[in-house]
Order: sequence, then structure tokens, then C-alpha cells
Amino acid sequence: MPELVSAVIKPKGRVVQQFMEYFAPKLFPDYKEIFPEIVGILERDAKRVKSGQELLTKEKVFELMWEEYTAKFPELRTMLGISPDCGRESQPYRVVFSSLDGNVDDMTFRLYGDLNPIETLRDNNVNLAIASSDLLLAKFVSLLPLDLDVVDPAVILANLPPDTTSIEYMFPLKINQARHMLVMNYRPDAISVDGKGLPVLEDETEIAVNGEYYLIYKYLFNGRYKLREGEKVEPFVLRKDGRRKYGLEIVSSGDTLLEEARRNGSDLGVFVEPIYESSAIMLVNDRRIEGIDAYRKVVGTIKEINQQLAVPLKTTKEYMKQNLANQLIR
Repeated sequence: MPELVSAVIKPKGRVVQQFMEYFAPKLFPDYKEIFPEIVGILERDAKRVKSGQELLTKEKVFELMWEEYTAKFPELRTMLGISPDCGRESQPYRVVFSSLDGNVDDMTFRLYGDLNPIETLRDNNVNLAIASSDLLLAKFVSLLPLDLDVVDPAVILANLPPDTTSIEYMFPLKINQARHMLVMNYRPDAISVDGKGLPVLEDETEIAVNGEYYLIYKYLFNGRYKLREGEKVEPFVLRKDGRRKYGLEIVSSGDTLLEEARRNGSDLGVFVEPIYESSAIMLVNDRRIEGIDAYRKVVGTIKEINQQLAVPLKTTKEYMKQNLANQLIR
């Protein structure tokens, strides 16, 4: 019986969608025809949730998945699931990636969807994780010394207290390229920067942030500003209410920001340089006994696919800056 190698990935969002688009068809060629369907379903259901339509019960979302989303490929019903979106105040149910089994390099490779992939890997429950560098930093930032350059995941793990974790960083993936950007609902002539290149605002300025990354921003700004946690940054910042507002938003292409500004009839300014840059990353854990003799072959296969892959154009910093050229503040 082939040895089981297990991996974990967040069940919703850009990482899983782009992994399904660019990596999964080559890892699991027997299923290559259905991966575009998985990506389309996840994108379609994410838009349904973000649109703020009437909240559907778990049963109604299951019915939607069963009768509409997966009618063409019934086998998708074992690969998708229903989960509450805990990142939203109303916690609406949505369709997410569940799991997938296949044969990779003569081994059984099982990919799970998990809301906490780094913690699941840390607990030795899987051999590897496809995660993102900003979530790795968010997980461990409170344990790091101040004034560390935290762009490199290897630096993050190397500067943790001894015996914190057996997680090992392998390499970046050319997907989920994104930047944490300072956005505002007006366009100042210029914004000054400090010695690290971070924007300087008045002390105690309130900045809206996604709570998932609160500790990252507190660390990077060294507590200089008042961080306001909320469900969605763009609507708060760009909603017209007569106030000048700031927020830290994860930006890939910039399309969502532009769309939100148009919808609200709001001005939009974006500080030209990222506060933090992130990408998908490959993490492993040698403490997982099952699959320990085989999982690095799978990692090697993923690395080969990654080397042959061009970074998707619309996720590059160059594309973002071109797209937001009229909104950038220097």
C-alpha cells in the first residue's frame, strides 16, 4: 500500500483558488478537467457572500452546492464542503474546499482544507502546508524580537524562542502575490516616510485593519497608531461620511479597491509602497511520522511545477502600480 503524504491548505481565498488553478492539474492529472470547476465554484460563492445577499442557512447553501454548483461534475461533492465564514461578523455559510486524494510520485497524496493550516502543521497532523507568509508572521509575531526584518519566512522561524515549533520553511510559491497597502479616502500631495520606508502619519491616527493581521501592524508600526479592527476595511474607509479615513488593506491587482471606490463615489489614495509583501509558501514538519520517508518527493514535485510557473500577471506589483497609477501617493 502506498505511503500516505498529507498536506493542508486554507479552504477559501486566493491561496486555494490559485493552487487549484496552477498546481493541482499537474499534481492530479486524472482530475484536471474539474479543477477549473472548483475554482469557478469557490469564486462564485465568495461573490455571493461578499454581495451581502440574504443569509442562507447551512441547508440552503448545501442545496445550492448540490443542485447547482456541482450538477455538471457530481464527484465535486466529495471535494467541497460547507463552513461558516468566521472572518465575517454574521458568519455566513459558504462553499469551501474540503479534501482531495490522488497518486503523486507513486504515493497517496491527500490535500485537506483547514482554517488554521499553520497550527495543524505545527501540531504534527500533516506533513506539509501550503500557507501564506503573512499568516506565518501573524502566527508568531508576538514571539519575535523588535526591529527584525520579517519579510523572509526563514528569518521569522529562525528568530523564535528555542523549541517553539518544528515547522521548516522550504520556498515561496509564485501564487497569492499580495501587498498590505495603506489606503485612504482622499489624495494628499505626499506622505513622508520613516527610516524603514513606512508612511508617517500623525501620532494616534486611527487606521482600520483586518483583525487577522492586527499584531503584524502593531509590530511594524511599533504601536505608533491606533488600530481599529473591523470586518472589511475597504467599505469602512471608502464609505462617504465626511471624515478622512485610513486603512490597511491586502491588495493584489487593485481591482477590488477601484470597484469599491466607484461604488461609493469616493476618492481613493494608496501609499505607493507596501507595508508588507506576502506570497504563498511551502512549509513542512519532520515531526509527522506517517509519510516522513516520502513527503519530500511531493515537495520536490511541487517545487518543479513552481519553477516552471510564471507569476500570474495580475498579481504582480508592477500590474498593481499600473492599475492604481492615478491613486498612488508618494
